[in-house]
Amino acid sequence: MATITVSANDTATAMDEIFQKLGDDALILKTANRNGKIEMVATNDAAQRVKVRPSKVAKKAPAFTELFDQKMVQVPIEDMPQENTDVTADFALKALAKSQNEDQSSPSDMAAMRKDMAMLKSMLTGMMITDENGLSEKLGHSSTIKLRQAGFSPEVVTELQHAFEGQAYEKARLSFMNELARQLIRPSTEDLFEARLICVVGSSGSGKTTLATKIAAHCKETGIANNMILGTVTSERQSGDTIKDHARLMNMPSVDFPLAELPIRIKETSRRMIMDVSAQPDQAVAAIRKATAALDPARVAVVQAIPGGSSSVMIAHQCRLYKQLSPTIALTKLDECEATPPELCSLLTHGNGIGLLTGTKSIVGGIAIATDAILAQYLKENC
Repeated sequence: MATITVSANDTATAMDEIFQKLGDDALILKTANRNGKIEMVATNDAAQRVKVRPSKVAKKAPAFTELFDQKMVQVPIEDMPQENTDVTADFALKALAKSQNEDQSSPSDMAAMRKDMAMLKSMLTGMMITDENGLSEKLGHSSTIKLRQAGFSPEVVTELQHAFEGQAYEKARLSFMNELARQLIRPSTEDLFEARLICVVGSSGSGKTTLATKIAAHCKETGIANNMILGTVTSERQSGDTIKDHARLMNMPSVDFPLAELPIRIKETSRRMIMDVSAQPDQAVAAIRKATAALDPARVAVVQAIPGGSSSVMIAHQCRLYKQLSPTIALTKLDECEATPPELCSLLTHGNGIGLLTGTKSIVGGIAIATDAILAQYLKENC
């Protein structure tokens, strides 16, 4: 019986040398790494446990799936990550190389290799492949993800992606804001001031009365319209003291009558009427449609007051209530609370275009016609 020690650059070469010297009965006693080489101690003593297989017979590396299914499944993995983990190609290649070159290594090396491969399998099993719509807003650094992190909806970001695709984030952000402003604006807003009947609608507390007064003040200040009436129309007989006070200050006549009389009253006068419509949405829509039919669709304008700071859900709900009238949106109370990305996305999705921007402090000069440039600047400063 002979015991020999061989040193080679890799395991396969060392095993070939042992097989040539000791024959088919060669057995490995010890394997170690010394000075960058594989050192093996072998014998042909049949009393030993581990039998060497010549590398020429075992040169074919096991398939990738076999490494997983046959060797790795049964190995217990301690401290395994419980969340999805990114697996690099470098790690995978190293693991495969290790499995091929050290298949006949010492038990401790084999255990380490099995643990690495089992971890790799677990990582691959936990990975998810998805398009950008399935990405979490907590991941990634692309302009698309950053805009979604800022609060803009995935639908709007995707719809406007053509405007900023391929740009660095700061430039992409400005391009996105400009395109969003362009699509949010209702064109030809100035035309509404020429209407014979301007109806202001919206929820209670949205600033309808102040908005109606500001529209009247703008018309008088710019000379767009003369002989105007400022008033309130309600579903029940109520006193419109506030709007009467505003009309008195601007030296305008005021009216206050029931909603059902709107189609009749507009035909009885040649004056322009700016009316604060205080009624249930379905009743307001029905009455305004009757007035439109009695007058002329081109001579009736509807403005919907939506206060800045309204939730995206509330905006969507309010826009649906008056959708049949295709109203121009007026963002009100912007000096009290700003419009945020979710609200603006809801306005783009459900609204009919922003035409007016107002605050609450000033009546004369307190209304601005929304333009691309004005709204884009507002978005850049507040979103």
